Amino acid sequence: MPDKILDLKKDTQKADLERFAGFLVEEGAIKQDEISAVREKYASIAEAVKGLLLTGSDHDLINKAYANFASIPFIDLDFIDSAVEQIIDPEVAKKFGFIPFSYDSNSKVLQAAFFDVEKLVELDRQAIEGLQDKFKIRFEFFITGARGASAAGSAGGVADLGKREISSEILKKMPYDLANKFKAVIYDKTGDRKYSLAAVNPSDQKLKELVLFVEKNSKIKLEVHRASLEQIEKVLQKYARDLGASPAGGEEQERSDSGSQSGKQDSKKEEKVPEVSRYENEDLAQFLNKEKVTVEDIKTYANADRIPELVAAAIMLASEFRASDIHIEPFEKAVRVRFRIDGELGDVILLPATMIANIVARVKILSKLKLDEQRIPQDGRFDVVAGKRIIDIRVSTLPTVFGEKVVMRLLTKNKEMEKLEDLGLEGLGYDKVMEAIAKPHGVVLSTGPTGSGKTTTLYSILTRLNKPQVNIVTLEDPVEYELQGINQVQVKPQIGFGFADGLRSVLRQDPNIMMVGEIRDSETAELVTHAALTGHLVLSTLHTNDSAGALPRLFNLKVEPFLLTSAINVVIAQRLVRRVCQKCREEIEVPQSVMFEVKKELSKLNLSSPLKFYKGKGCDRCNNGFSGRIGIFEVLTMTPEIENLVLNKKTADDIFKAAVNSGMITMRQDGFIKAIKGVTTVDEVLRVTSVTKEG
Repeated sequence: MPDKILDLKKDTQKADLERFAGFLVEEGAIKQDEISAVREKYASIAEAVKGLLLTGSDHDLINKAYANFASIPFIDLDFIDSAVEQIIDPEVAKKFGFIPFSYDSNSKVLQAAFFDVEKLVELDRQAIEGLQDKFKIRFEFFITGARGASAAGSAGGVADLGKREISSEILKKMPYDLANKFKAVIYDKTGDRKYSLAAVNPSDQKLKELVLFVEKNSKIKLEVHRASLEQIEKVLQKYARDLGASPAGGEEQERSDSGSQSGKQDSKKEEKVPEVSRYENEDLAQFLNKEKVTVEDIKTYANADRIPELVAAAIMLASEFRASDIHIEPFEKAVRVRFRIDGELGDVILLPATMIANIVARVKILSKLKLDEQRIPQDGRFDVVAGKRIIDIRVSTLPTVFGEKVVMRLLTKNKEMEKLEDLGLEGLGYDKVMEAIAKPHGVVLSTGPTGSGKTTTLYSILTRLNKPQVNIVTLEDPVEYELQGINQVQVKPQIGFGFADGLRSVLRQDPNIMMVGEIRDSETAELVTHAALTGHLVLSTLHTNDSAGALPRLFNLKVEPFLLTSAINVVIAQRLVRRVCQKCREEIEVPQSVMFEVKKELSKLNLSSPLKFYKGKGCDRCNNGFSGRIGIFEVLTMTPEIENLVLNKKTADDIFKAAVNSGMITMRQDGFIKAIKGVTTVDEVLRVTSVTKEG
């Protein structure tokens, strides 16, 4: 037994850590430029090993680096001598983290391989010497990797699944998509609510999270064993057959087998066995083997307990309905699934309450969230392909009384950006915006509540300004659409990289035009203003109810009024209203009170158009008479009168009145004009403008 291993019990020597870091680089476990960080962050080899494993470094590469450092042979373990189990208790070996694999009865030498280097680094010399004295043997140690440990099994128990008949009821204790993702299956019941689980890599930290998740949600206890990948995949194929899944693409393939007596070849068709990679397929149509889905398909998948297909079908159906969000909400007796279509939430289907944990687990796996963390909200994302659309799905989970609620926002990545006039910006407001963005510097603000289309408007402006002669950089949280030729930066406030930090960096990147996703604090507001005053065109958003409210809001964020009068080019306020379906629209009569309100608002505009109003009656093309949404806008520019009000820090009401007197068309007026044209309804306009100054 090499004594050197046992001398590394508590390695606190910086020199040893530095040498070990060198071996980590040689094996590719860390990069050359990470050596300094490892040396500064950790005080010992033991700390370094633990820290690197926790941050996701490759387990095998760390094992090889330590083997080189400690001069311990690294082997690919591919067998276990059955005699070793008679020499040492597997539980004892498990405690020390090694795998006994060979015993020489003549020399009384037991060979053991460490897969868990964490335990090897902290190996206790006296304990090992005590074991040698107790069993009258001598140890010879090696280090192995995941492949060797998988083939040989751990000292905690090796599961032989080859000849087992595993019931569907036991397999279903863990959802298929989780079992397939982690290559782990529940295969035996060992007691009251106690089961055995076989895994390719029991030491995987993510698997440990999964075990905690399954134990908590299924109210069972799991004892983890190791099994070969080949055996586990055979069990997974059986599991999939029990669920009634079909192979990827739904096609059967033929194979030829030699006849044992006739010498002829018989064609046989393979069993329908799903490819395990199919369950991570981003293309929903290929995954489901369907070009279109219905609510009935979701119900069918739910009845068959096929969670991956259920989630995929829900996303695909939401995409077909042009939904912007999917809400999965747990209640005492049911799980409610709703889609937000054209700004309105509507029920889609009710599912059994018992399904919420598995649905949430599936979404967490796709978005790489922590399975065992159910106490706090989590955010993540993943991409799918639905038809010709590449959809970026932003996931948010929220703990509730009856389980975790999930909201998925669907953003089309390959969506062609609409022109400003197609978004609904027209007439005098369009002219003012065009004049503002033609200037080489200044601030263009887009205001309104969450979900009012502010960012889309700014994206449309950026698309218009995007030319080879200019450098455009955006700071966003999150990046909602990918724009070709524009440098888009995702800010990460959780690591100290917020809008203000990003803006300082961007200013050193020689930008002509910048977009700051949102002005949230005084520092960002001040930096945006100064950037505009030093020769940059800056686009940003602000949460206010109308255009006039943006200026007092900036006062509150400590921006000096005299700077605002020079920096602000234009303030755009907007809301989204539902479009009337042009296929089934019909003219309607409106109540006299509504007609009075419309005439009052439009009296100052000298319109010659007759006051006709429309509504969709509903058809096979639309959703209850509506199809899509369009913006209604008001555009405020910095006139001399408004500049004077800003310098005197007047209220939003005063600024609004001055803007209207100078000819600004309000959002309500813009909405009524669109209603007269048959683009939207009067009810829609009144609904979305009821909290603005006009109402």
